[in-house]
Amino acid sequence: LTFSEIVNVSTLQVNAITLQNSNNFVNYTLQTSLQPTTSAAVLSISLSITDGDAIKLAPGLATSINNTYIYMPNASVIDFSKNAFIEQTLQAALVIPDTIPPVI
Repeated sequence: LTFSEIVNVSTLQVNAITLQNSNNFVNYTLQTSLQPTTSAAVLSISLSITDGDAIKLAPGLATSINNTYIYMPNASVIDFSKNAFIEQTLQAALVIPDTIPPVI
């Protein structure tokens, strides 16, 4: 996630972040993904296995930038001046597909 300024990572509500396709018919809200640990303007969220598997099972979701949008509600993160994030839905700039084959 790239913000216009440094945000306070301790205020980030990871479980409020929703991935959705272009028409929002398919969506998934993160449940167990990991909170980043360092405040910055760019935050990386490590998807949990549970969230990653659920996203892979959702048809037409997060397979390319064309069907990957990130929704964050009001106040889902706050900056150091105590300004709350304003609700937005933005298209992903990059989607990295799973290319690792299963093994026994």
